[in-house]
Amino acid sequence: MALATQCPQCLTIFRVANDQLKLRGGLVRCGSCKNVFNGNEYLVEAGISDGLYHPAPGSRALPPGIPPPAAPASIAMPATNASPGADALPVVNTPAPVEPPAPAPAPTPAPTPASVPPVVTEPIPLVQEPKVFRSPDSPGYIPDLGAPLPGVDALAPDDFPLPSKPSADDEPRRSPQDGAPDDTPADEPGTATDAQPEPEAEPAVLDDLDFVKKAERRARVGHVTQIAMILLAAVMVPLLLLQATYYWRNQIATGAPMLRPMLNGMCATFNCTVGVPAEIDQLSLESNELQVVPPNQNIYALSLLLRNRSTSAQAWPAIELTLNNDDEKPVVRRVFRPRDYLPGSAQIDNGIGAGSEQAVKLTFELDNALVSGYRIYLFYP
Repeated sequence: MALATQCPQCLTIFRVANDQLKLRGGLVRCGSCKNVFNGNEYLVEAGISDGLYHPAPGSRALPPGIPPPAAPASIAMPATNASPGADALPVVNTPAPVEPPAPAPAPTPAPTPASVPPVVTEPIPLVQEPKVFRSPDSPGYIPDLGAPLPGVDALAPDDFPLPSKPSADDEPRRSPQDGAPDDTPADEPGTATDAQPEPEAEPAVLDDLDFVKKAERRARVGHVTQIAMILLAAVMVPLLLLQATYYWRNQIATGAPMLRPMLNGMCATFNCTVGVPAEIDQLSLESNELQVVPPNQNIYALSLLLRNRSTSAQAWPAIELTLNNDDEKPVVRRVFRPRDYLPGSAQIDNGIGAGSEQAVKLTFELDNALVSGYRIYLFYP
């Protein structure tokens, strides 16, 4: 479909092709005044463009919707003033300016000289028509000239390549017979026929590509890291379990006696022993007494009552006995291990039962010791 657009600066109407409007988003340059504007916003109807309205330089052009004032009709001269050879002279047909087509009026008689309207010299005021909103895809769509395209005012002439001067071939041609405009659209500067360089990639597109590459790189690194973490966990988890078993081997053996053989095999490898828990805070002395065994004055007997407050068996502690003189200074210090106050090794291995009490009695000899007091301390060596 033939399209036409009108320059908003010089009001020149010229034909455009749809490819020309799509080339730069509708931006075209007027061949008359070199003004750059959006051709989509100033489209006119195809009927108006047939006249190819070009205002005279310096004249005030009217919008294409208002017809120019009618020219005064020529006045017929009396036949008596005509010279005898007037009929033989050739008649020169001066072409009148082409006006936009209008509906054919009804035939009227030729106006008399008295009825000739005066020439209009003042500009005719424009009548604002009501706005009719149409879809841009509908035929005959004419955008609102009062709403410029955002960003068009900021365009500079250097933003687009300067076209060559319009030649005679670019001007619309008319047939000498009927004066009808040529239907072939004229080539405008900057159209699809001109060789256009390939558009370069915009920085935003390059940034998007870089972002995609970075995301893919992070995904690959994340996949490798995930595999490494799985392998590391497969190695570290068994090592952590082995370390925990070694550290709590006594508690495990006490709580699960059926695992003691396995724990003994582990300790044979790591050179350790499997016993019972040794938590000195769970043991307490309920009573203690130091007496001299008669008739000798250098033999003493120590009686203790040990209590296990824990819910599991505990190892037998070592007992430290300190004898003081009258000044509360230590005179003798003795340490008794479980083998010194227990009768057999089986009882030593089993430990003191959970929540149980055990009486302990120790006998020892001191030579020439002046003892007036004592202290007892439980500990694990």
